[in-house]
Amino acid sequence: DLIVGADGLNSEVRKVCSQWSSDPTSFDPVQMASPSTGLQYKMIKLPPKFPLGRGEKVKYSEGTQAYAIYSNVKDSKRRGKLGLLPVAQEDAPRTANVIQKDDHMVWKLNDGGEVLEWLEENFPHIPVRDIVSEEEADAFAKEREGRFPAPQYSPRCQVSCGDGVRGTCVLVGDSLHAFPPDLGQGVNAALEDICDLEDAFSIESGGAAGDSPDIIKNAATRYEEIRAPEAKSLVQIMQVGWPYQYGQDRFREKFWMINFVLRTFILNKILPFLFNPAAVIMLQDSRLRYSEVWRRAQQTTRRLIACLAASSIFLYLRLVSGVL
Repeated sequence: DLIVGADGLNSEVRKVCSQWSSDPTSFDPVQMASPSTGLQYKMIKLPPKFPLGRGEKVKYSEGTQAYAIYSNVKDSKRRGKLGLLPVAQEDAPRTANVIQKDDHMVWKLNDGGEVLEWLEENFPHIPVRDIVSEEEADAFAKEREGRFPAPQYSPRCQVSCGDGVRGTCVLVGDSLHAFPPDLGQGVNAALEDICDLEDAFSIESGGAAGDSPDIIKNAATRYEEIRAPEAKSLVQIMQVGWPYQYGQDRFREKFWMINFVLRTFILNKILPFLFNPAAVIMLQDSRLRYSEVWRRAQQTTRRLIACLAASSIFLYLRLVSGVL
């Protein structure tokens, strides 16, 4: 029998895999550091179309467009930001994401009245009370906030058991790799897991109908050979992909943006055969697997360091020769 573990971050199937394995720790998730780990979030409901400003000639939101609504409040513990993802249907209700550190005052709002006051303080340029009802604001206040996990992956993707009961477990989706939603790769990665698993079965079965225990076991082994490096590379990309987009550290966000612009719009445009664009851009190329995106990103980093070192040596020698 084949068991497919697609049961999320705290996977019970992964625990079964650990029990079946001769090395139980090989299924312990490897967690990596990320600036977005631990951020808390809630969602507030908005109408399908809402005004993006005030006045007679105001524009209205479009369902197929993503939006980021910024605040001019200076205090970082009061400052807000609303993020809206696009929806397929124009008449579908929208949800705005509120993502902040755990010490932000938005998590201390007790009722709808306080939520509306906070929204009006942060976004005076939009008619808040025409967009958000007190009932929706009250639901936001009472909703329990979620928390972004650390980027993590399981080193093993599968295990087979032959003692008494023959069976094979494989992991896909968040049970194999989990991370904050910085790059929107959760669904994409899970679909790639399934595609790789299907390819592994197709190769091992030779296109024949029916799956014997040996075919299942061999296909699972092949799947792990293909997918384990991809899961690790994906999580490594998540560490640097776009972790400061939530405004949690504006100083470091500026350095991230400088690096992004340097790689994508300067070096890659001038010397595309030497420098790759930022990882977040390479992910948009469906032909590149996660391992290849990470390899190219690391390659560009090494070349940047080499150029910086060469420039430093050159300037030092010029200074020394000038003194002499």
